[in-house]
Amino acid sequence: KRAPCLGAPGLHNAIMPQALLDPVTAARAVHVGATALVWGVLLFRACVAWPDGARQALTRVTFGALVVAMVSGAAWLVALSNTYDAPDGVRTLALETRFGRVMLLRGLLLVALFAALPRLRDAHAGVIDHGFLLLAAIVTGALALTGHSGALGWSEAASDALHLVAAGGWIGALGPLALALRHGDAATTARRFSTLGLACVAAMAVTGSFNAYALAGGLPGLFGTDWGRTLLLKLALVIAMLAIAAFNRYAVTPRLATWSRAAPLLRANALTELALGFVVIRSEEHTSELQSRFGISYAVFC
Repeated sequence: KRAPCLGAPGLHNAIMPQALLDPVTAARAVHVGATALVWGVLLFRACVAWPDGARQALTRVTFGALVVAMVSGAAWLVALSNTYDAPDGVRTLALETRFGRVMLLRGLLLVALFAALPRLRDAHAGVIDHGFLLLAAIVTGALALTGHSGALGWSEAASDALHLVAAGGWIGALGPLALALRHGDAATTARRFSTLGLACVAAMAVTGSFNAYALAGGLPGLFGTDWGRTLLLKLALVIAMLAIAAFNRYAVTPRLATWSRAAPLLRANALTELALGFVVIRSEEHTSELQSRFGISYAVFC
């Protein structure tokens, strides 16, 4: 069965077998993870800390994440075009669909962020730096227009965009936290990150609940479908991350001044949270895959 794409004549959405979904899902997962890392580093710099000893390492991390985001974004576009019938799939998908136009715009913004990398060596975050921070937030939030929430309406897309920005800010900043704790005032860094994380988690809780209800339609959709059960697994992973964060805030951070192993433990816990965060991102791609199989359009093409 094939349904014509209203936004691009000649492009048809196929019911894709598992084998065809794998490259698309993998490319999207890598792209989302790299985008979250770029956004998280820039947010960490603006809101938490940018210690002298960690700047070079954090700049290299940002450089690598930007390169991976640009390459994986192109790979995602090409892989998805191969699952659709069109005389020139890549060109048609890129220029004649909302998905393609959003991806091209995001690609241009990633290039602009790449050009701004030399500024990361400076501790001062001026007006221009805040502008680049805004660009990174747009690049992250605009992912909502490439997924299923955009097919439901602008309110759902806006909620999903805020959810992506909050989740990306939290998960993406965990790596910089692990690096920054080796330098400077670990207690101040941990306290500031805790405040940032609390704001991100609050936004995630509100928008995640709204998104789950919009897509699942209630409790039967959560417990009665593979997609809903995968979403519950994602929720369990997030709860595990929150438990580690709470342990860090209330049991480890207050002992930074009196216990020599407190800072190494914070770093190890941050890396554990980061690993769980990327599993959450991968589970999100699996829910996208299941939604496609249940008849929800993979991307917004109109």
